[in-house]
Amino acid sequence: MKEFEYELQKEVLGNPNPYSGKVKIKLPKYLERNKLLREINFKSSKEGEVGLSDNIGSLDKLYDVCNEYVLKLDVRKGKKPFHKLDELEYDEDFSSFVTEVGMTIVRGVNLGNA
Repeated sequence: MKEFEYELQKEVLGNPNPYSGKVKIKLPKYLERNKLLREINFKSSKEGEVGLSDNIGSLDKLYDVCNEYVLKLDVRKGKKPFHKLDELEYDEDFSSFVTEVGMTIVRGVNLGNA
């Protein structure tokens, strides 16, 4: 598996991201990503954009993906640093982190920019 350092985006699903910083992740290969996509039950829009279904189980599966594929955190929320996923889990905005990072892992990344 390839390791990749991912910089958190300024927005998550159109909302301001409460977190900033970088996350080191393991990237699953193509067939493994496809399997994860089926398990998570993504939905797609008419424009071809992929998003989470309304099923809370999809978010639970993304949490499992983060637990398995996140290697290292260098994340901040305001002035508070987080270096372990366990620490971040207690934060009220953790679902936005799970959504962004989990979806990045299962979608894959543009290695041309790596």
